[in-house]
This record gives sequence, structure tokens and C-alpha cells, in this order.
Amino acid sequence: MTTFFYQRKNTKTDNTIFGGLICLSDFDTNSPRGNIAERIERDKRFDEQCKKNRLFAG
Repeated sequence: MTTFFYQRKNTKTDNTIFGGLICLSDFDTNSPRGNIAERIERDKRFDEQCKKNRLFAG
């Protein structure tokens, strides 16, 4: 019998971006609470502002 071992590459975490928060309501498809798309866009704007701050700071 042949045994296969699969190796996963270790993915590097990009600590230069925020990426956003995950809420429990994100997984509840029956709940209309919260606007996921709005939060994603807000987090993206936050990342862009942080990038601008890094460029001007130094």
C-alpha cells in the first residue's frame, strides 16, 4: 500500500494591512443584520489611509 504525504506551504501573513474583522453575524445567512460589503469597503479605505500615512511619515 502506498502512503501519500501532502506538504502545505507555509503562507506568509501580510502585517502591513488590516484586513478587517469577522463577526459571527457574517456566517448567519438568515440574518439581515449588518452590511458586509460596507464593512469590507470601510476596511479597505482604512488600509489605504494607513499606506498614505506611512508614505508621508517617512
